[in-house]
Amino acid sequence: MNIYAPMSGYISKVNVNPGKYVAPTDELFEMVDPSKVHVSLTVFENDAAALKKGQQVLCTVTGHSDPLPATIELVTPDLNESRAVEVHCHFDKPVKGLLPGAFVAAQIVLANQQGYSLPDDAVVKAQDHYYIFLEQKPRTYKIMEVQTGNSLNGATEILTPLPANTNVVTANAYTLYTMMKNTGE
Repeated sequence: MNIYAPMSGYISKVNVNPGKYVAPTDELFEMVDPSKVHVSLTVFENDAAALKKGQQVLCTVTGHSDPLPATIELVTPDLNESRAVEVHCHFDKPVKGLLPGAFVAAQIVLANQQGYSLPDDAVVKAQDHYYIFLEQKPRTYKIMEVQTGNSLNGATEILTPLPANTNVVTANAYTLYTMMKNTGE
């Protein structure tokens, strides 16, 4: 008996073997249509409130050097057992060579907003406080406590307004901090 697939693609799982009796309701095969590859993300509940249909997502996949753009199509309205929501995304363009079940790293674009950011090496965390160093004159620095926001790709958002026309130490801030603590200045 010939069985015709309802779509083009390939068989990913076979649930029968020769000679096995099957009922009309039995699932014989699982098929994958590679032209309809999508991304399923797990997002924890504290971040889920900022998500909505139509938001852009940048997916990093093994074998692709550039991030692949996708769009959120569905955010499930309930939490799973891990206190997270499932987010269903479609790639903006077909992706060749992506295997079903492959892991992706995704960055969800929340909003465009202006602000300050510094390299992670410019921000020192000590005793649950964050500090940066401002240059007052050559080889003379002043420590400043700041409030931080998001960190991404080696940069940290600084929520505290910075003084105008001030140079900020952007590297080796932790070394300055330890020298300051050792000398008492």
